[in-house]
Amino acid sequence: MASFFKKILASIGIGAAEVDTILEKEEFMAGEVLKGYVLLKGGNTDQQIDKIKIFLLTQIPFGTPDEGGQTVYTVLEQDVLPNPLLLKAKTTQQIPFEFEIPTDTPLSLNANTQTWLKTSADIDSALDPTDADHIRILPDVFNKSILGALQKLGFSLDSLEYEPRHYRMNTRFPFVQKLVFRPTTTFKQDLEELEVIFISQYDCTELFLEIDRRRLGLDLGEKSLRLEVNIHNESAILPILKTEIQAAISR
Repeated sequence: MASFFKKILASIGIGAAEVDTILEKEEFMAGEVLKGYVLLKGGNTDQQIDKIKIFLLTQIPFGTPDEGGQTVYTVLEQDVLPNPLLLKAKTTQQIPFEFEIPTDTPLSLNANTQTWLKTSADIDSALDPTDADHIRILPDVFNKSILGALQKLGFSLDSLEYEPRHYRMNTRFPFVQKLVFRPTTTFKQDLEELEVIFISQYDCTELFLEIDRRRLGLDLGEKSLRLEVNIHNESAILPILKTEIQAAISR
């Protein structure tokens, strides 16, 4: 009789199994392999676990008013339990996992972009327990080098914005991150601002630049550039960016 009541309680989440995801760290570069394990803690009764899924989710300030101006997107979904298992009462088990963080995962460059892992376990005759772990996504090797080169050219990051993607932009998301830079040295007299959009692929970055030109206080309009960056050497990227920006200013 006691066992029967324990099963009833477990089915409504009382004394049921617990799920906790443990990660090696909290910051990851886009494209990096994320490793960790799911820690299962048995409850008051034996319970079968049929599935464990991990979702990589991101919430950004891009959405309809009904959504509160915020939308959650699924970046990746992965099964981490190869076969169903029986979790014995009062025992623990570890389920290791690893996966590559997609290179197009939105970057955690300000507080408006939230990214986390949600772990969901499908447990027989019980509520679906979940666990959430926030992480930060850093630029991949291409974008890190581009950002470093822009900084050496005297550009300072002013803001991060979101806007609908252009049809020419090869991304699975309906939005893009737009980084707005202000010139502080080299291009201070010629530019009002520089807008940069990264479209990250596994072997390169498509770089979209919008250059807001000015001279002697006059607005000379905007120029758009598209570059493909397939090197991750900051020193090699710097002269390329400088030449392209200078050419756009003079047109």
